[in-house]
Amino acid sequence: MRAAVLHRAGAPPEPGSWPEPVPGEAESLLAVEAAPISPLDLLLASGTSYFGPPPLPSVPGVQGVGRVLASGSLPVGARVWFQAPARGASALGALAERTVDLREHPDFEALRQAFLAASPEGYDLVVDPLCGPPADAALVTLRSGGRFVNLGSAAGPALQAPSTVLRSRSLSVLGYTNASLTPAETMATLATVFELAAGGVLRVRTETHALERVTAAWQRAAGEAPGRVVVLVDPAAS
Repeated sequence: MRAAVLHRAGAPPEPGSWPEPVPGEAESLLAVEAAPISPLDLLLASGTSYFGPPPLPSVPGVQGVGRVLASGSLPVGARVWFQAPARGASALGALAERTVDLREHPDFEALRQAFLAASPEGYDLVVDPLCGPPADAALVTLRSGGRFVNLGSAAGPALQAPSTVLRSRSLSVLGYTNASLTPAETMATLATVFELAAGGVLRVRTETHALERVTAAWQRAAGEAPGRVVVLVDPAAS
């Protein structure tokens, strides 16, 4: 079958072929229609993930949309969203009253001032998918007792937190991963997201690429794509 194949950690996958999967007991066979290139995909394929290096060769992709071809529990033809387990050895700010375009503020002080301009009184909670310089600047805008929750590293691998700021304001710095959720918690959260998306309340900017252009699509996702890059495995499904 046609697939995007990763041959070397740190390099983009290439269009290629892969053996047809054979579903096991209690598994469903899906025809994949589209799959996003998520930050988690990029991390896993980089070889630097805490999950360990990816198996080589392998087919990346931790989530997608497809239709059921064969299943003992799902109706054939049903359109489903699926998620694969992360394995190795994914327009931010729309759900807030105010947001800041970080690209216009390249250094720490400019970022800090931009955050404070948006909320002069500071913040009680920072949910950070970026890490790096934006996170450094956001952390120091927290008020006393504030919480900083990191869930990604799109802007850098490390957080520099001044000890005096942490101690004087009794701040909490936490890490988060979806892997800690139970299946029931995951499904409940996704049901809410899907409902908001179907109702047009939640919108995400996307750009699409054919599977044959997966290398260029991957480079776009790793670069400055303005939204989520999606690979159309089955163009007819779009």
